[in-house]
Formats: sequence, C-alpha cells, structure tokens
Amino acid sequence: MNDRNRIATALLALRSSVFVVMLVWTLDKFFNVTHASRVFETFYAIGGLERMAFVVLFFAAWPMLAACFALYYLRDLDTKWTLT
Repeated sequence: MNDRNRIATALLALRSSVFVVMLVWTLDKFFNVTHASRVFETFYAIGGLERMAFVVLFFAAWPMLAACFALYYLRDLDTKWTLT
C-alpha cells in the first residue's frame, strides 16, 4: 500500500467517525434537550445555564474541531469513496 492510499484510507475512517459523532450529537440535541445542561452540571460544576449557552463548544468538542480542520486541510488527499 503506498502512502497516498494509506492517507486516503485514514481520512475515510476519520470522515466516517466524524459523521457518526455529529449525527448522534445532533439527534441527542433534538430528542434529549436537557442532556447538555446535565453534562455542564456534572462535569464542569456549572449549573443553571440558559439553553442558548450551549452554542459554545464543549471542551470535549475541541478534538472534533481538530478532526474537521484536518479533513478540510487534507481534502485533496481524501479521495476514497467520494463523490466528484
């Protein structure tokens, strides 16, 4: 397997996992609205936040942001199972 093919495979795995995480996260926001406030209360000891405060990224979302940046930055190498 050459390097370009290895990179394309890794980017496919990254793209797929980002899709799954974003899908589950979005469904959670629609069907379990109070979940975000419980996360803030439990893990960050911040209670009583308004619903709009959850627009700000969670600390755990920073790796997801980095993954999205990597996918964007390496988009010309992300060639496996893509629509062109």
